[in-house]
Parts: sequence; structure tokens; C-alpha cells
Amino acid sequence: MGLSKSYKICRVVLLSIFCNSIGLFAIENQFTSLDNNNNVVSVWQENAAAGGDGTQIVVRFYNSALDQWSDISTLSTSDTAIDPLVVSRAVNTDTEAVVVWKQTVNGEKVLYASMLTSLASDWSLAKSISSETESVYSTFQLQINDVGKVLVSWTCTDSSASHDALFCVTSEINANNNWDTPVAVSELP
Repeated sequence: MGLSKSYKICRVVLLSIFCNSIGLFAIENQFTSLDNNNNVVSVWQENAAAGGDGTQIVVRFYNSALDQWSDISTLSTSDTAIDPLVVSRAVNTDTEAVVVWKQTVNGEKVLYASMLTSLASDWSLAKSISSETESVYSTFQLQINDVGKVLVSWTCTDSSASHDALFCVTSEINANNNWDTPVAVSELP
């Protein structure tokens, strides 16, 4: 009797967590998104091997209809890429997804994003979606709604002033990874 698709998905995710916990892989910050078609998108931060420098953000998806995992795609090879998040949604029998992560640019923590418009397409080129002059704090939020509108929100330090601000940016899922201009939602004195 064959293994169920759910069991196969869980086995891969749990194996990576177990291997990380006992030090076999240099993997951190794994996040997985499951859509209504039972397609899975997993993203993680892969740290350099012992003695190496840097990190990379890598992603892989499971196509439920084909009962197979994709090859691993590298979204960022920056030495400072950390803390990836992923969201996905079902579109008919397909999947759309967005991955967002932090990366240091000129001493500031900047948010970057990449989009997948279908399981048959490649991930878009990474783009910065926050200011490169204001450092993003340790946490940010990523959400997607039923029609493909993506929202990212974060708090950052405004380096040109001495206050914090809550920002958000939105986008529709698109092959060019285009985003609206970030908007300051609130400023704290």
C-alpha cells in the first residue's frame, strides 16, 4: 500500500527539522505554506557549512497533482539573507506564492521579495520592497488574500529621524515582482 500524499509531505518537512535539530544540516527558519489544492511551498535559510561565510534563501514546492517535489531554487545568495516567510494560495488547480526575507544592505536590514505565478513558472528576480535607508526590525508580517493581493508590514527605525514607524506595502501576484510604494501607517515619537 502506497504512502498518502499528506504523509509524504510531513515526512520531508519533519526530516528537515529533525536533521537541523541534531546538526546534520545548516538550515534555519523553515516556513511552509499549504494551499487548498494541497500544494506545498517550503522556504528556509541555509547557512554556510562549518568554516564558511554567509547564508542563502532557498525554496521548493510540492505539486500535489503530480505527487512530486520541485528542484530547489535559490532566491538569494547574499551573505546576509535571513528570516524568510512564505504565503501561497490556490488558483484553480495551480498555486501562486510569495517569499519575503531580510537582507543587510549598507548596514540596514532591507526586505526583499520573490514571486511564483504558477507551479510551471520560475521564481521572479528578487527585489527590495522596503527602504534601503531604514532598518527593518526583527519581525515582519506577510499575508495573502483569496484574490492574490499580498500585504507585507513591518516596523523600522527611520535613520534620518529619531522615531520608529510602522510601514506596509502591497502587491498583486505578478511575473515582474512589482510592488506598490511603501506607506507609513503610523509614526511613533
